[in-house]
Amino acid sequence: MHSVQVHLRDSEEGLLIDIRSSPCVSMLLDSCRDSSDQACVGIYMRYFKQMEVKESYITLAPLSSETVDGYFETIIAALDELDIPFWKPGWVVGLGTDGSAMLRCKGGLVEKFQEIIPQLLPVYCVAHQLHVAVVDACGSIAHQLHVAVVDACGSIDLVRMCDRHIRTIFKFYQCSNKRLNELWDCASLLGQEIICLKDLNAVRWVASRKCTLNALIVSWPALARHLQSVVETGGQIGQRANGMLKLMKGFHFIKFSYFLLDFLNIYRPLSEVCQKEPVLVTEVNSTLVHAYVALERLCHRAGPKEEEFNASFQDGRLHGISLDKVETAELRFQTDREKMILTGVEYLQQRFGSDRPPQLKNMEVLDTMAWPGGVELACFGNNDILSLARHFELSLPTVRKHCWRSGRA
Repeated sequence: MHSVQVHLRDSEEGLLIDIRSSPCVSMLLDSCRDSSDQACVGIYMRYFKQMEVKESYITLAPLSSETVDGYFETIIAALDELDIPFWKPGWVVGLGTDGSAMLRCKGGLVEKFQEIIPQLLPVYCVAHQLHVAVVDACGSIAHQLHVAVVDACGSIDLVRMCDRHIRTIFKFYQCSNKRLNELWDCASLLGQEIICLKDLNAVRWVASRKCTLNALIVSWPALARHLQSVVETGGQIGQRANGMLKLMKGFHFIKFSYFLLDFLNIYRPLSEVCQKEPVLVTEVNSTLVHAYVALERLCHRAGPKEEEFNASFQDGRLHGISLDKVETAELRFQTDREKMILTGVEYLQQRFGSDRPPQLKNMEVLDTMAWPGGVELACFGNNDILSLARHFELSLPTVRKHCWRSGRA
C-alpha cells in the first residue's frame, strides 16, 4: 500500500477534529483528474457537528492505479494519513460514489469496503444511475432491434440510426450558413418553426436527448421540404441530401422518434429529482413508482406525441409529405415500441431495484410528508424503524440502544 502525503493548515486540522468527534459519518468518493491529468479520487465526509449535518471536502488523493485495488489502497492510505478512524465499528455508516465503473456500488470497491465495514450502506449517485439506465436501455434496443432500412448503408439498428441521422442533419446545416439560411426561409414561407438542432451528446442527461428529438420533430416539415430542394439541385451535395431525405421520410423512423419523446418524457420527473441538491431517498423511490406506472400505461396506449403523429398522418402523408414503407411498418413499429418500453423498465429495475439495500426502502418512514393520517399513523413505520435500528446498532448511543432493544422506541 502506497503512502499519501497530506499537509494540513490549522483550519483543516480543526475540520478533522470535528469529523473525528462526530458520532458517525458517511464517506463520499468522486473520481477525477488534476491539472496535470493525474487520475485522482476526491474524498468528502458528511458528519455531525453538534446537531447540524455538515459536508466537507477532505483531500484529493492521486491514484496508484485506476483499478479497484488502486482506488481502495489510495483511499485507505489517505484516511490513515489524516488519522480518520474509518475502522472504528459503526462509525462509517454510508458510502456515496459517483458514476465511474470503479466506484459504482455494484463494483468491487464497495465490496472491499464492506469486508472491513460490514454494515456500510452504499448509495450510487442517483443522477448517474438514471442516465446510465436510459443509455443502457437504448443501447440494448440498438442491439435487439435490427430494422432493415433499404439505403446505401444497408441494415442498421433503429435507435443507433436515429442518433446517427440526427447528428448527420445537425452537421449538414451547421457547417453551411447558406443551407441554414435557406432552411429558415423555407420554414418562414410555410409558416413553420425551426428549433436549433443540438448534438445528442451536448448534455449528458435525459433532457438533452429529449430536446434534440423535439427539435427534429418540430423542424421536420421544413427540413423535409428543404432537403428535397437540395436533392433537385443535384451534384454531391444533392446526393448527401437524398440519403438524409430517404431516412427522414421513413415511416418507422419518424413515428419512432415521436414515440421516443413520450418514452423519455416519463423519465423527465425522475431526472429532475435525481439532480436535486439535496435529494431524499424517499423522493427517488416515490418518483420511481410513478415512472413504472407511466411506462406500464404507455405499453398499452399511445402517448401524447404518438397521438399527435397519428392525428397528423393522413392518407400516407405527414404534414402533406408522403412517407415511405407505410404498408408493413405499423406492425413492426408496435413490436419495437413494446420492446423499448419493457427494456426501459428492466434497466430501471437493474439500476434502482433488486440490488438496492433494503435500508433505503426503510428510510421512507423518515419522510414526514409521506406519513398517513388518523389512526394509521399510530403503528406506521414501526418495523422500518426497528430494521434501521438493528442495522445501525453499532452507531447508536448506548442509552438509545437499550431503549429499542427493550421495545420502548
